[in-house]
Amino acid sequence: MRALPVALVAATSLIAPPAAAQDAVPGAVQVFADWAVGCDNVRDCEAQALATEGEEVPAFVTVSRRAGAGGQPTIAIPFAAGRRPIALLVDGKRWPQPLRIEDDQVRFGAVATDLLLPVLLKADRIELMDVQGIVVGRASLTGISAALKYTDEAQGRTGTPTAIVDKGDRPAIEVPRRAMPAPIAIPVATRTAPPDRLSAGSVRTLRETNACEAGPDAAPPEESWFRIDERHTLLLLSCGGGANNRSALPFIVTNGGRKKGLAADYARFDHPTGYTAEHGQTLLPNPEWDKDAGTITSRIVGSPSGDCGSSQRFAWDGEAFRLIEQRAMSTCRGSLQWIRVWTVPTAVPNALTGR
Repeated sequence: MRALPVALVAATSLIAPPAAAQDAVPGAVQVFADWAVGCDNVRDCEAQALATEGEEVPAFVTVSRRAGAGGQPTIAIPFAAGRRPIALLVDGKRWPQPLRIEDDQVRFGAVATDLLLPVLLKADRIELMDVQGIVVGRASLTGISAALKYTDEAQGRTGTPTAIVDKGDRPAIEVPRRAMPAPIAIPVATRTAPPDRLSAGSVRTLRETNACEAGPDAAPPEESWFRIDERHTLLLLSCGGGANNRSALPFIVTNGGRKKGLAADYARFDHPTGYTAEHGQTLLPNPEWDKDAGTITSRIVGSPSGDCGSSQRFAWDGEAFRLIEQRAMSTCRGSLQWIRVWTVPTAVPNALTGR
């Protein structure tokens, strides 16, 4: 069989983000004693309790708050299946309000959180107790005040009545509004057809050109193919890695019809993934393609248990992959849910135009 032509782009696989987002970068997760905190590009913030050394039943208490003067803090405490709590203890004293449980989490709405937070700011620990009187979750509150002060500052609340820690008389109207970036247009795509595959010789050329001839830990090289729209196929070539992370070099295979055949170009991304190949091309750590959503997720894992690292989710807009979500956890202390530090909405074209 005749090998199909392969066209390669020599330029970088990073593209400029939309003009409105060029100065914006994903946020960072900060750690204050036993609490981590982070905010995204729209100033939505989340503070999370971390597991303390030797704690057998850590409770990952999370305080979330949307940006804007009207954003109210809420609290959620996940618990293990089969260990349903019936009471909340603060420094050993039972909280008088009944617990609301949804989806294996104890949830406190805006009103309940408004009552509970001032108590937590002055306390040392919080516990969940089951019907037998056994503690099924415990969290240190050391650092919660500093973490929530950080969210006050990030959201422009300091010195206003809406602040959690440093309240003041500055008018709440001065708190910056929650401003979502413009949606990324995601065309409706048909992904039912089989992916277009290059010949074995063409794939071998791609590997040799990009120094990706061996898989992780000297494993045999692998490639994965995914249909991403009518004319394009995503090709992921295994390209090194370690114990916790497996990297892939992404290409877009374009079907130019009978005359032009197939052409493979480096997949383009509007934000760096943190990994690059030998020649500077973007690598995806531990990639996963979601056919239904038209998105690809990469995940850098910092420990064998996966309790720290970062993840990115990119949406295919017909030409490139656009970052729509990034999460991170900078310390390896048992976190079940990494903190969101970037978000961009998506929309199909007819929803944007109204047609």
